[in-house]
Amino acid sequence: MFYRLRRRLYHLFPRLNVELMYVHDLKNIKIIEPKIDIKVFKFSLDDIHRIQEVKNLSIKQMRERLNRGDACYATEINGEVGSYQWVQYSGQHFIQQAGYNTEIKNGDLMIYHARVANKFRGNRINGLIKSTILQDAKNNNLKKAWVYTNLKNAANRKGLEKMGFKISSKIYSIKMAKKYYQILKLSL
Repeated sequence: MFYRLRRRLYHLFPRLNVELMYVHDLKNIKIIEPKIDIKVFKFSLDDIHRIQEVKNLSIKQMRERLNRGDACYATEINGEVGSYQWVQYSGQHFIQQAGYNTEIKNGDLMIYHARVANKFRGNRINGLIKSTILQDAKNNNLKKAWVYTNLKNAANRKGLEKMGFKISSKIYSIKMAKKYYQILKLSL
């Protein structure tokens, strides 16, 4: 009983959250070599159901993303999907953890919703996919790639900075009752 009360009270008090926005100018793309043999591919409408090999997600929502023009890059390891990362090329992108909505400008892209299956973590898979995304963007004459991560996610921040991403802004928000509210955005 005390545990349940404590959990309910925990969600009532606001908590500070900091999301970092990173940008890459697509000039010098560092190719990250994974530790294992990996094939990178893009999901299509016909095979998007395979995303559930990594995480149980709504196939309807994933199809809606593909239909609006987003791309989903994934990796295959020994015939199994090992990870995925989504890329949005236009429109509004809502960063839930920051309570922040941003417009994706013409010539830019936003990398979001990345996931690596637990058993494949630590093999530089995220770096390989991001390298592929950045190279494809450069080949298609895009100008900038954007990505965001939480201040506390040191491993992801280190990987992004190693690839040449630079912090462009910090977005401060508070979380109350499972919802985030932006309180401040600082451009750096």
